[in-house]
Amino acid sequence: MSNQKGTLLVCKGIIMFSFLVVSFILAGTGCSTSEENSFFVSSTQESSVIKKSEGEEDSTISLLERVDLSSVDPHFRFSANIPDEWDVAYVPQIESFSIYKKDAEHDEEPSQIFIRYFEANSFLTLSTVDILEKNKTSVNGHEAVQYKIIKKSSVSNFSFQPQWRNEEHRLVDVRLSGQNPSLFYVFAHNPSLDENIFRAFLSSLIFHNDSKSFVSPIDRWNERTLKKLFGTFITPENSPVQPEKFSGYHTGLDFEIFDDEKETDVSVRAVCGGPIMEKRQATGYGGVVVQSCLFDSDAITVVYGHLNLETVSGQKGDYRAPGDLIGLLGAEFTPETGGERKHLHLGIHKGNTVDIRGYVENEEALGGWMNFSTVVK
Repeated sequence: MSNQKGTLLVCKGIIMFSFLVVSFILAGTGCSTSEENSFFVSSTQESSVIKKSEGEEDSTISLLERVDLSSVDPHFRFSANIPDEWDVAYVPQIESFSIYKKDAEHDEEPSQIFIRYFEANSFLTLSTVDILEKNKTSVNGHEAVQYKIIKKSSVSNFSFQPQWRNEEHRLVDVRLSGQNPSLFYVFAHNPSLDENIFRAFLSSLIFHNDSKSFVSPIDRWNERTLKKLFGTFITPENSPVQPEKFSGYHTGLDFEIFDDEKETDVSVRAVCGGPIMEKRQATGYGGVVVQSCLFDSDAITVVYGHLNLETVSGQKGDYRAPGDLIGLLGAEFTPETGGERKHLHLGIHKGNTVDIRGYVENEEALGGWMNFSTVVK
């Protein structure tokens, strides 16, 4: 087995994204490598630690890394912290993730947390298990239910899952949003895992519809000149940009470029997690991309205007996580920007309907949009 950093491993169909490759993910699986398909679950090192709860020995457990599982499967719309000595494996046959110890002992089950998902209008339980305990709770503002379960003896062992999933163990189901249907996530943990570590993992979850997950679409956004603010009434006479051909209440924010960016690439990144709805040329914008997202339980569409469409790799339906690259700003006074200056127009429209208007005629109509500056602090 290769121990090269970044190698994609396929272990009887289990895709393994590791920073230091280990020999086993689930007991008894053999692996083969595929060098040309190397990639990771994205992560960034954080200077945080897990510690014992009050009243217990105050010993540091681990440094943490943040991983976003949507980079592998867009059904999993969240990120979380995991201990530095753990890694993440994707199980494609059942669209699940196993979070495992990289250096587990020979007789130790590596899998510590196993994550599945389903889509429904309400919490569900499998007919293949007996429920020993059930309690309503919440996880970071999301409705949740805690269970203690055990597989029914008449049911065969669950395929492609760690052995402890066939035994008595605990799990937490978390609802993504109040929409119907909604995605639900099943976070099951190894009975041998310290409850403090599992609670810390749950506490670290940031779902893509949480305001905390929303990010700036452009570097140093709060240092940039905003010539046209959200809700400003623009006319050809009062516009801070001359000459001006538009009028009405501005539905978004215009992020201006710095002087040294006129001839350089300026990246535009997804402010939220969701699929691309449209990617096209539009009058007044040049290149425009529209993304569908959730803000709490509310549907929104995000408009990214004045892009060079040739730099937008995503197609309709492709999922983009918060911070993922959307594309580059178009060159000024060219068809890429609709003949406008080089800048980013960012609009957030409420609901599922695509509406790319940059201006509306009255304040009542403006109520159909959100001010990005109130979303990201």
